[in-house]
Parts: sequence; structure tokens; C-alpha cells
Amino acid sequence: MKSISIIVPVINESSALPYLLNDLVHQSIENFELILVDGGSTDNTLDLAEEWLQKTKNPFKIKLISSKPGRARQMNAGSNCASNDILCFLHCDSRLFVKSLLKDAIETFTEQLHTQNSDMIAGHFPLFFMREEPYPKQPNQWSQSKLFWRFLESKTTMGRRWSINGDQGLMISRNFFNQLGCYPDKLPFMEDQILGEKIWNKGQWILLPHRLHTSGRRFEQEGKFQLYILMSIIMGMLFAGRHQFFTNAQQIYRIQSETNRLNLRPFYHSACASLLSGNMKQIFASLLQLGNFAKQNFWQLWFLLDVFCGLNHPGRGGKWLTIYDNYIHRMIQGKWFDLFTALLIGSWFVMILWPCAMIRDIYELVTTRFNLIQKKGAN
Repeated sequence: MKSISIIVPVINESSALPYLLNDLVHQSIENFELILVDGGSTDNTLDLAEEWLQKTKNPFKIKLISSKPGRARQMNAGSNCASNDILCFLHCDSRLFVKSLLKDAIETFTEQLHTQNSDMIAGHFPLFFMREEPYPKQPNQWSQSKLFWRFLESKTTMGRRWSINGDQGLMISRNFFNQLGCYPDKLPFMEDQILGEKIWNKGQWILLPHRLHTSGRRFEQEGKFQLYILMSIIMGMLFAGRHQFFTNAQQIYRIQSETNRLNLRPFYHSACASLLSGNMKQIFASLLQLGNFAKQNFWQLWFLLDVFCGLNHPGRGGKWLTIYDNYIHRMIQGKWFDLFTALLIGSWFVMILWPCAMIRDIYELVTTRFNLIQKKGAN
């Protein structure tokens, strides 16, 4: 069995790191190395790793290195230090509860390399989201929350365009990774989606066995639907080429990081401002790109029907997705549907979301000043 290099970017991960290390120790293989790439932790992340390794009988090799902050830069730095030809990128909050997860993943991946007679293959894991909210007491009890988690987890088995992200891990040969130009680091995030699209264009994605467990804490704290809407906006801005949005979004998200629920209005403002910048030709081109992106993800509505009806099969969906693939997909090809969805999206952003957000801002401003006047009058 081939050896692999597991690369994990870390920054202030002292709470999550011990769990990942413990999971790796209990894996059924030992022929791998772990590369932890610190991006400037201010807590005791690296000290904790070194102390943990001294106290624990460690069956695998470990490297601790530092790099400039940024997940893409950190993972690229880790790949440069890797000793093996197969790379596996994981997030620090990933949990490997199945002891044979790495062993079975390597076997599946190398088998595909031999079958395809090519190293232009990348593997990803399906996900299970660990959450704190209680599960339904009865198996048939239905709720929007249950549907949401089932949809997210089921979608990670599909391997469709723009549906694979960094939480699902990435297993790839060093040669193919270098051919793709490694992780892009020009944007503050979205490096996983950009690299994933390159894999789509030049190679093939495969689904690896067993589920990675990852934290669903952000969805629970910030709001499941709010965060999912934000992710959709971010993906749309990436596809439309409106990269100035990402600098603003990073600053807005950092400001809101201390709060629980996401406030989407600043992101709406930033997205609308980004879309409407430039001349009319540029605006129209961006809207067409958004329309094309919406078309490429239209399958998710039909897939949601399969999940809702309990008809979904891992990796292939159900009858509703089959109807989409065989009939609807053919009907919506062409620029006319891009134009139609572009008009819908443009109307939604400009005529609904932005005005509603501005009205809400004005309302809150007036309310705040009115409360201040009342307090001064009371004093």
C-alpha cells in the first residue's frame, strides 16, 4: 500500500487538534506522515502538538512547519514539504471515526489510478455534520432542520460541479496537484472551489469510502439558512468574476465573528455594489455568468425533492434527479435560459434584496435615534 502525506492547516486550533491527532493514532495504517502547517497561531496549538506527541506513542511521522497565514498558502507550503507521492488535505476539525477510513481511501484511490492508467484523479469524502441540536425522537418525525442536514450530507456524496468543498478533504497525487498549479491564493478564501473546478476541467473526481465527520457548529450558531444563503452569494460572486466582493465579505464576516447570528444585509449591499460596478456591458456579462451558474446548480432543486421524499441514493440521487438529468437538463441548455435566470437574479438583487436591506437599515437608524432621544428626555 502506498504511503500518503496528510496536510492540515492550523491557526488557533488548540481545541480541535487533540481530537484529530487521537483519531489518526487509531487509524489501521501507519505508513503516512502528518504535516501541520501553522499560519501564525496565538494560542498553544504547536506547543500542544509537540507535548501531545511526547506523551503518546506515535505510529506515524509528523512535521510541524510555519507559513504565511491563509489556508491556500498553508496547504501549498505543506505540499512542498511532503515526502510521499499521494497528498491528503484535511481540515483540523475533521474527525475520522472509522478506523479503516484512510486505509480504504488509499486502496480506492490507488485502484482508480491503475484502472484509469492516469494520475489525473482526485478523491473526496462524503460528510456527516456533528451538531448539538437533538435528533427527532421518532424516526419519521419531520422538521425543516432534519431536511436541511439530510440535504447537506446527501449532497456531499454526489460529486457534482461546484458541490465539493474543502471540508470533504482532498486526496490527490503530487504530480496532478502541481500540474493544476496548487491551491490559488489570490483570494482570501474559495481556494477549494477554484481548485475543484480545475480538477473538473482536467481530470476526474471520485467518491472515497466512509464519511468524514465535521463540525456543524457554524451552521447552528450563525443560522443554517443564513449561512447557506451567504455561501450561495459567495459562489455566485466567484462565478461572476466579481472578486472585489471577497475583500469586503472577509472584513464584514470578521466584524460579525463575535456575534452568533449572521446579519446578511451587509453582504447584500456588498454583492449588489459589486454587481453594479463597471459599465453596462460588464454588468450584463456578470449577470449572464450568474445565470449560467444558477443553471449549473438547477439540479439541486430536483435533488432536494429526492431527499424530501426519501428517494435519494448516495452518489446518484433518485427519480426526480433522473428526470432532471434525462429531460430538464436538455431543455435549459442555451443562452436563452442564462438570460432568463440572469434577469430573475438581477431583479431579485436590485429590486428586492437591496431595497429591503436599505429600508431595514433606515428603520434601525431611525429607531436607534428615537431611542436615544427618549433616553435624553427621560434624563
